[in-house]
Amino acid sequence: MQKKTLVRLFTAATIGGAVALATSVPAHAFSSSSSMTSGGLTYNASATSCNLYWDSCSWSATGGLSSSRSFTHTADVKANGVNVSLTISADPGATITGNSTSLAHAVEKGYGTYNKDSGVAHPSIFSVSVAARSKMAVGSTYVQTGWTTW
Repeated sequence: MQKKTLVRLFTAATIGGAVALATSVPAHAFSSSSSMTSGGLTYNASATSCNLYWDSCSWSATGGLSSSRSFTHTADVKANGVNVSLTISADPGATITGNSTSLAHAVEKGYGTYNKDSGVAHPSIFSVSVAARSKMAVGSTYVQTGWTTW
């Protein structure tokens, strides 16, 4: 085989492999969780986000209580990088603020023991990662996770 043919085959294989990898690798999930007990009530919060993505990133934030109460559940989603912004979607019951900035919030008030907000973040081209965190509150008492990634 000639040297040119080998170089062409190697180049084609490299490009083909990179395209296949970029389009077929599932997003890696990062997570953070926290819990505490106060006044006999146990609070739980957890958040997940992907860190490897092509143009969008799924995220979720959950909050739980050991017994039914009126609660406020807040999910924060941020894009990391230089000159970044993101737009998020969330469950229909959530109020979203901060879209088209680097930090968006989805807030949902309810009654019960559990709440989950999830959606898709569409970060700008300059974003290097997407992070999420969750906060479950009853009155002024709450538990909050850390960010899922820096």
